[in-house]
Amino acid sequence: MGRAWKDPAVTVDINVIGGINLFDAVRSIEGYSPRILRGGSGEEYGRADYDKLPMAETLQPKPNNIFASTLVCQDLLAGIYHRAYGMDIITVRTFNEIGPGMSRRFSVADFCSQFAAAHKEGRDSFILHAGNINIERDYTDVRDLVKAYAVLAEKGRAGEIYNAGRGHAVSIRGVIEMLEEISGVKAEIVVDPSRIRPIDTPKFESDCTKIFEDTGWKTEIELKDTIREMYGYYNK
Repeated sequence: MGRAWKDPAVTVDINVIGGINLFDAVRSIEGYSPRILRGGSGEEYGRADYDKLPMAETLQPKPNNIFASTLVCQDLLAGIYHRAYGMDIITVRTFNEIGPGMSRRFSVADFCSQFAAAHKEGRDSFILHAGNINIERDYTDVRDLVKAYAVLAEKGRAGEIYNAGRGHAVSIRGVIEMLEEISGVKAEIVVDPSRIRPIDTPKFESDCTKIFEDTGWKTEIELKDTIREMYGYYNK
């Protein structure tokens, strides 16, 4: 999402124009009507009404950043192509994917890397550089989300939007506390202004009733287990 702030035109080109190109390419092939699974994001809900948490698919999206805005636009286009041309399109709004091997460009992976480096150096404490540690996110293991895509490919309803997440928000401070417990290293948190977004959403928390009712899917991997594996990945 940081890249989208730096180059919004490219983000629009990829997510909006790219979406149209994909839909048109599929539609142009005679006798070809595959199921299309679109990757959306919980970020699309943005500054939605916080008295309506957790966020269900019926909640009106009010995106707080350029990346999420382009996904909402693609949602609308997908709905039009479904209704106008009968295309079998399903949108999956995933919430805060994390997992072992994740790029350190993302906060949780970056924290795991910083803790692992401190542990390897034999330190009892270190300075942790972070952005806003009070925001809350619905961190979900990517392996659970892959299963959500697979089950929706088989059982999802055409033209529908589905949330996929743990359904429980945890603050970034809470993630840091988990890492302190896992690593045995204490962190002195220093806020880095460069890591703070121009606009941010205080809390994301998914309501996954719809996907469970339609497919039986729910998350299986506990957040602390995911964090432990991510820490282990950098602590090799």
